[in-house]
Amino acid sequence: MIIDVQHTRLSIGDNTDTERLINLPFSEPLEFSYQQNSQNVVAVMAANLSTERKIDRLVDLLFKLNLQNDTVWKTYQGKPVFWLLPNLSANELQHWVSVLHQHLPHCFEHPLTRIFPNGSASLMFAFKALEAMSFDSQSVVLISVDSLFFDLAELLATENLITEEQGSGSRPAEAAMVANLRVNTTGLSIDLLSQNNCSLVQQTQTIQSLFQQANKACEPELFNQLYLPGANQTVTDNWLNAYEQLAGRIDSDSDISQTTNFTGDIGCVSGLYNFVHLFNRYEQQTVTGKSLQLEVSQTLHLGLATYSWIEA
Repeated sequence: MIIDVQHTRLSIGDNTDTERLINLPFSEPLEFSYQQNSQNVVAVMAANLSTERKIDRLVDLLFKLNLQNDTVWKTYQGKPVFWLLPNLSANELQHWVSVLHQHLPHCFEHPLTRIFPNGSASLMFAFKALEAMSFDSQSVVLISVDSLFFDLAELLATENLITEEQGSGSRPAEAAMVANLRVNTTGLSIDLLSQNNCSLVQQTQTIQSLFQQANKACEPELFNQLYLPGANQTVTDNWLNAYEQLAGRIDSDSDISQTTNFTGDIGCVSGLYNFVHLFNRYEQQTVTGKSLQLEVSQTLHLGLATYSWIEA
């Protein structure tokens, strides 16, 4: 399946310049500065958004993309919408969908609209659904939104935020993103697509299995780019422990991208962001060859895809 990406709109915190954001870290960097309990912390948060409930804040973030604007939505109208959301319980999911439908009813009009509450790995689950659609309708709108705003207090209390006194920790952020993905004859070819669910204690073993699949599928070529998780140290340790399974498919020139370093932790949005970020680099001809993307969502859902670029 070959994917073409069009009409991307993206906001991270108060930053809404999509071209700048999708070209990080080669564009003007984000300002990681926020006040939490009168302390300066490293975070990217928008001003003047709801502070009461997470779903209300996410609606505010989606409004930054102007999806409520009829003129903007015309670009995406008539296509199924795949929502890529954080991990949610059944009750949370029902409530969130109700609120989203209330504020953005046009995003639910198409009968093939679906919800994927699998965190950053939602992207791979959405790819599987896109693959199963009839070819003449293989064009979807992907919307992803998440915020770590409501995690700030706990992160600060448990000394997991970077402050003036503490030099290491997470870099919480919030983001909303929409993009039109369509199956095409040119673009980013998905050569391998795999998903899994596992407990934390099984995570290294599961990533090893995913890397083994990628190794076999890529043979005899090398991976030039690898997009790997960087927001959670436990997850990072686990993929590092599994990394040897890619032996023979990587070398000293294989480039590891951890986009969290320049976007902050944008939660479930990182899956779609990483894919479009990679697509953009291929399109600009700044990367070549094979690529790998691994997404691990809150230590539960895992997704892996390998890609290559198909020219006209």
